[in-house]
Amino acid sequence: MIEHRGLRNRRAGQKHGRRCSGRSSPGSRRLLLGVLPLAACFLLLNGSGPSREPVVVVGLIAPFSGDLATIGRSTEEGARLAVEEINRGGGVNTGAGRLRLELLPGDSEGRPEGALQAAQLLINRDKVAALVGPVFSSTAVPVAALAEQTGVLMITPSATSPQVTRGRSYVYRACFTDDFQGRIMARFAREELKAATAAVLYDRTNLYNRGIAQVFSEEFRRLGGEVVAFHGYTPEVQDFSPLLRDVARRNPGVLVLPNYRPDKFHQVRQARELGISAPILGSDTMAVSDPEECALLEGVYYTTHFARQAPGSKVAEFSRRYREVYGKEPTLNGALTYDAVMLLARALEHYDPDNPEQVHARMRTGTFEGVTGTVELGPGAPVKSCVVMQFRGGTDRFIMSYLP
Repeated sequence: MIEHRGLRNRRAGQKHGRRCSGRSSPGSRRLLLGVLPLAACFLLLNGSGPSREPVVVVGLIAPFSGDLATIGRSTEEGARLAVEEINRGGGVNTGAGRLRLELLPGDSEGRPEGALQAAQLLINRDKVAALVGPVFSSTAVPVAALAEQTGVLMITPSATSPQVTRGRSYVYRACFTDDFQGRIMARFAREELKAATAAVLYDRTNLYNRGIAQVFSEEFRRLGGEVVAFHGYTPEVQDFSPLLRDVARRNPGVLVLPNYRPDKFHQVRQARELGISAPILGSDTMAVSDPEECALLEGVYYTTHFARQAPGSKVAEFSRRYREVYGKEPTLNGALTYDAVMLLARALEHYDPDNPEQVHARMRTGTFEGVTGTVELGPGAPVKSCVVMQFRGGTDRFIMSYLP
């Protein structure tokens, strides 16, 4: 079992995190992966004097407090599982020797300001080599700008907005984009659900929700469908009945809800109370693993990155290991973060002290077989598959998979 450490303050008044893989030994060397830090990395790896266990210190940015703390916990679970497996095998084997990974989380609190503060501490004070996270588009965009400015490699597990990586040379992702997911949702609605009309209800203040809503609507119309209601709301809205009554009057063929908790639960419940019988389709934020929450979303379809029921030995082994360590089924964020750390380790396998850009080139080229699917790497967003799930009988069930 991997030891689980609780959050602790490194300095009075600072919510920051904890090292998840133990502190470096006195003789260990810390590897830095940014543009300027890479030069320092070479000095560390090639310098004189007794040394052992070169260490890559990786910052993990996720919401470890606040309303979205459950996502932060699952994000850390996936990261710790990957780090433990890598280090148990002796670390990353590079041409310059073996490297061990050390994880240092920073709490975003689910806010852009919190994520940026956590990133500044990790980069400037803790001198991390790379960042994994943040996990939401709204928090990842400002951190991506900082990572690009400071030359620190960043890979987000699950921030799907194209803005996160657009125009960036040192920012990557392990997930597909909102654009791709929105198009897949529209295809599923038209081709599989046979919906001629659609209604969309979304939080217009959130970059993710707004992006999915817009792309779905554009693609749905392109495929010959009609969007009969397109309703944005603001976070203070608690009662969605007025908007949903308008949806009910329009009798759409599908109701699209690309929203976060707790909104998604309220919206599904109120839609059913108002007699809306159309299939409900959500995006990857609809994913839950708790049986009680699954029951609340009974019948809802959603697109996502990972299905533990998908065929393949890699998924089965990951799921088995996750259950063994954490005593529960793997989560979406856990699987994506596991892949993000493994992608970083894959790039480090081709670390060359004489060619610092090789790590970044490896992040942009080739094919990666992850637990969330096959990833074709390239500048910006990777090309990967998307799966469709449905909640039935208190659990989520695999429906089908879309290739890019």
